[in-house]
Amino acid sequence: MTALAVIMAIEFAGFVLLLLLCARVPLAHSKESRRRRILQLAGYIIVAHLAIGLTQKDAWPITNYRLMHGLAPPTGELSLFGLYGIDGNGREWRIDPYAWRSISHWHLHFWLWQNFKKLAPAQQQLALAWLYGLAESQRAELAAGHRSISPLGLFSAPEWWLYERQISVPAQPYRALRLYLETFTVAGAIAEAQRPEGKPRDHLDRELIGEWKPH
Repeated sequence: MTALAVIMAIEFAGFVLLLLLCARVPLAHSKESRRRRILQLAGYIIVAHLAIGLTQKDAWPITNYRLMHGLAPPTGELSLFGLYGIDGNGREWRIDPYAWRSISHWHLHFWLWQNFKKLAPAQQQLALAWLYGLAESQRAELAAGHRSISPLGLFSAPEWWLYERQISVPAQPYRALRLYLETFTVAGAIAEAQRPEGKPRDHLDRELIGEWKPH
């Protein structure tokens, strides 16, 4: 039996145990027995969630919410939108994913996939101008040393997905905002995530979707 098969067997056994603990609750013969069984079920769920959270491994139905990831070969392609501010020297600065405060980074990404290319050119410019305003507002805050994603700081309730911060910004306002569709191989996307700041990007393909410049 392979190591993967052993892990899958353990996960299945854990799921069966969860079902058994659930089934035992309504079969209790007294309030005290029922209370004890409910506490056992709750304790099992808490321990299972802690184990999965610490190991970052899925074990449906107790999951770390990464079932969307799946498995893909290293040569498989992955396309993602990238938004960049352009400084006075023409250098591109990737916009921090927390710049879009009224919507999440992923929801913005999905909207771009579904709608941006369907818009008329004038509408695309309006959308990019709005995004530029959010990006430039955050650039000013980051340049001043304000890095919190919320006025409440540590007491805020951030989105469940913790995005990688992009807190390096130019001292002067962005001269433009560019939207790219960046296509990587899966292996290339992993390398991109681990790329030291300042190292040139190595994209499989990069398509300029739109650009907006303040007048």
